[in-house]
Amino acid sequence: MGRKSGTGVRSAALVAVGALAGFGCEGTPEDDYYGPLVYEVLPAEISGPFALEFAFADGELWQYADVDPGLGNFNTIPGKVYVMKGVDGQYPIIDALPGDAAYSPFWTVVEVEPPSDYKANQIKSLQTIEDAGLTMTETDTIIHCAVVNPDAQWTSNLGVPVEALGLDPLPAQVIWNTGEDMPNAMNEYAAQYGATVEEVFGFLATPIDEPVVDPETGEQAVDEEGNPLFQRVWPGFEFDPEFVMTSLTRAEQAYVTDADASPFDVQLQPVWHKALQGFCLPDTNEGTAYAAEADEFGDLQLQSFGAVFTQFSPAVEGDPGDPKAEPPVPPTDPQDPAPYGLLPIYNAAPGAAGYSPVVFPEGIVTTSPDQVTDAADLDPANSVGPIGDPAHAPLVRRINAGTVAEGN
Repeated sequence: MGRKSGTGVRSAALVAVGALAGFGCEGTPEDDYYGPLVYEVLPAEISGPFALEFAFADGELWQYADVDPGLGNFNTIPGKVYVMKGVDGQYPIIDALPGDAAYSPFWTVVEVEPPSDYKANQIKSLQTIEDAGLTMTETDTIIHCAVVNPDAQWTSNLGVPVEALGLDPLPAQVIWNTGEDMPNAMNEYAAQYGATVEEVFGFLATPIDEPVVDPETGEQAVDEEGNPLFQRVWPGFEFDPEFVMTSLTRAEQAYVTDADASPFDVQLQPVWHKALQGFCLPDTNEGTAYAAEADEFGDLQLQSFGAVFTQFSPAVEGDPGDPKAEPPVPPTDPQDPAPYGLLPIYNAAPGAAGYSPVVFPEGIVTTSPDQVTDAADLDPANSVGPIGDPAHAPLVRRINAGTVAEGN
């Protein structure tokens, strides 16, 4: 995605190394604007594309950012983010980027006392803060915001198997929160098929014909006269009315502004790094700060991270083995515990105690194949233990009224 005007895309290759400070009114220190960050020299993984996947948390349907493995290589010692106290519109200032040894998607908030005549975004670098001798106070607040390329493509199938219909994944609208116009992602998506946004939603909400498979032969079933049989199948998603209305309301707009933003958009946070403008991805569009704890050495404690559960079926009747005795891997033996193939369940949603954008995957046995939507309904005694490495997968947006068919 690129801007409506100006330099084109945010990842334009601008060569800038440091920030030279000048002085604004009455001697207030001020950094020149050097342009956007040079994403071409950063790890390629932060440029996406990124897919928004479904999960449940606290009984509600969410989408999380599937950012591993690129953003999953995180440093558990938080970096520092510098915030000008009491200055509306000032972008936070960071001093480390992906690829740097000191980079982490977690940040300890450092409050900076600005000059009395300071205006938002006059200072854009830590160097100028230090050169000006401004008072800095490190707080106990740790937040999460992973640096990403604002031009990255974000997609979401919203539960509809669009690939089976011969379509590309649905786009997610990105909002930069800089006052700049961004191309309307849904309009561009519809245009590539020569359709309107209304026609896209109408098509995805229409049942499709799928072959009826003969369970004995594995081939398409036929009727008595040898004609192939089909069944009418709904794609599996009941669109959230608010999501549909947001897309339809913006359907006539070629560009989307900050004022058009909705809870269904991927909203980025602008930041400064050495007078270059970058962006990071907060946990959620609802602006909830992540509360983590660090030890005496500044390292994040493991209990600061959360859990995400995968439901597994118990051993089949007559199997003498304990269903927790075997590791929960895709079964090669019918007697092994098998995953139900449902959506994962986070231990907590953003804003709730225990939420973390980094989660330990854990398997848990449930006697019913029904989707569990709240981790509080899971029995810890039925845990099969860890089933993978910690995942960096922040919950990004809540899909309030949508429902997803089993297994989507």
